[in-house]
Amino acid sequence: MNEKIERGTFFLVSANGFSMVANYLIYIILGKFLLGAEQLGVYAVVISLVSVIEMVLVKAVQQSVSKFVSERPGSVQDVKLVALKLLVPLNIAMFAVYFAGSNLIASAFADLSLAPYIQVASFLFLLHPVFSVFMGCLNGLRRFVTQAKLRAFYALLKLALVSGLAYSLSGLYGAIGGFVLASFFGMAVGFFLTRGKGAEPSQLSYKRFFAFLVPIIAMSILTDLLVSIDLFAVKALTGQGSSTLAGYYIAASTIARVFPLVISAIAFIVFPLVSATTFRKDIEKTRFYIRNTLRYTLLAVLPFALLFASTPKELVTIVYSLDYLPAASPLASLSIAFAAYTFFIILTTIIAASDRPKTASLIAFVALAVSAVLNFVLVPVLLIEGAALSTLVASFAGLILSAGFVLLRFKALVPLKSFSKILAASLLVYAISLGWPLEGLLLIGKYLILLAVYAAALLLMKELSKKDLNIALNVVR
Repeated sequence: MNEKIERGTFFLVSANGFSMVANYLIYIILGKFLLGAEQLGVYAVVISLVSVIEMVLVKAVQQSVSKFVSERPGSVQDVKLVALKLLVPLNIAMFAVYFAGSNLIASAFADLSLAPYIQVASFLFLLHPVFSVFMGCLNGLRRFVTQAKLRAFYALLKLALVSGLAYSLSGLYGAIGGFVLASFFGMAVGFFLTRGKGAEPSQLSYKRFFAFLVPIIAMSILTDLLVSIDLFAVKALTGQGSSTLAGYYIAASTIARVFPLVISAIAFIVFPLVSATTFRKDIEKTRFYIRNTLRYTLLAVLPFALLFASTPKELVTIVYSLDYLPAASPLASLSIAFAAYTFFIILTTIIAASDRPKTASLIAFVALAVSAVLNFVLVPVLLIEGAALSTLVASFAGLILSAGFVLLRFKALVPLKSFSKILAASLLVYAISLGWPLEGLLLIGKYLILLAVYAAALLLMKELSKKDLNIALNVVR
């Protein structure tokens, strides 16, 4: 890798982490200072109803735009125009349906008072997909640091506007309106950052763009459902007390979900790199990107996953309280499951970037089917532990299938020697952690010491080298 990619990876991962923290702060500020519990619940429902834009359509649009810009960077303006001409009519139609159907949607929740808030939130349909076009342009141009700064700017702006307008307008209209305004300003800045660069024609047809976009949307839906269906199963299949069990389960899942939320930003880096090299049929460069991406992800994710798995009770009580102690039972399995899911997301991103989005979607479908069957069988018997086990097995099923395809097509994964050393060092700290119980704030100190042990073990085994140190220095210079 080069310094530009290394710094881009660092900034994008950091921006993802910052965005996650900002979202948590929004709920904390609204819930503790600005809205009552009932109003906070309304805000959460209304925003969740439109979050499908960000989870599915926005991610799919960004990757599709990035794909075609990365192939011919000089054609960025042409690709942007094709995407906008295709999306703007769709956005307007979605907005109109959602706005006009607000009463119908509200009645599904047996609460017609939701309708005006749904109408305000519907403006996000006009803004978010367009914002994602500009993000995709920056990604395809490999302007990763700029992309990260725009993402962080949007997260900070959303935090400020949601909180500020909720305070100044005294309630929900301000909070939801702040969300919409943040998207508008983010879109405006994205337009400014991508204007006037690259006037070369792309020869991209609407048909080709749409043919790539549809399976990417399908893949996004399937991969998101893979880590959501377990919660639905807990609510639907555990009988009396299902809401309480669902609360414990989402508490554990929220902790473990930190891996894909933060680390999967690496997928934004590898997507345009693999897309460009496969388009040029540069197989050696593609293999280089795959090996390095997976190795550095393994270095970052595996020790944390095993540390979390070794301290589920301590981690739950420090993040929540003793009242949430039952959440510890699924946390160990979910920590490993979400680590596997992170690799699954990166591998399916590589597959899609190599112009095989249908294959990536099929693998995601198989993994989801495995999860659905296992949840149906295990949750009624093992309750939340059954849901966690189902997600664990399904995530590994998706990981194995996607890794197998990448290996067969590109003859590249994490080098076996590196994998063995990283696994050995991670298992070492896992074993030490099990035999060294600490609680409260001491847990943080324990993690830091064990991570130092992990790094020392890798140095002794010569898995970490001067080159890795130089990369670490590059990203923070």
